[in-house]
Amino acid sequence: MGNTTSLAQAKARSAKAEPAAQEAPTKKKRRALKLFLIGAGAILAALTFITQAQRMQELRTEREALQSQLLERLNQTQRLERMIQYSQTDAYIERMALKQFGMVKEGEILFYADPEDGALITAPVPENAQPSGDTDDN
Repeated sequence: MGNTTSLAQAKARSAKAEPAAQEAPTKKKRRALKLFLIGAGAILAALTFITQAQRMQELRTEREALQSQLLERLNQTQRLERMIQYSQTDAYIERMALKQFGMVKEGEILFYADPEDGALITAPVPENAQPSGDTDDN
């Protein structure tokens, strides 16, 4: 019976040893899984970072272009505001009258090109012509 006891004890020891032997591969698998997940997470984080960095650069470029357009529009607005102010002055009104209606100031001579040969012709200011511009009559 001593043999059977030792055989039974050996089986019991071996049964206790088997779970310990089975635990070792399970721990290795868990450790490998953890390392894999950490590696996958690191790769995902790196890809996200690179993608976001590229998008930020695109947005910076777009912002610079929009700021340039805004500056152009502000300059154009200022130029148009100055033109509006100038168009309300007497100097502008006189200039447009001279240009659009062929008016001349007192003492000036009007020159124009002959439509047939392009020669310059002078046109004297008629005696009864109303001079444009300010006079000292005030």
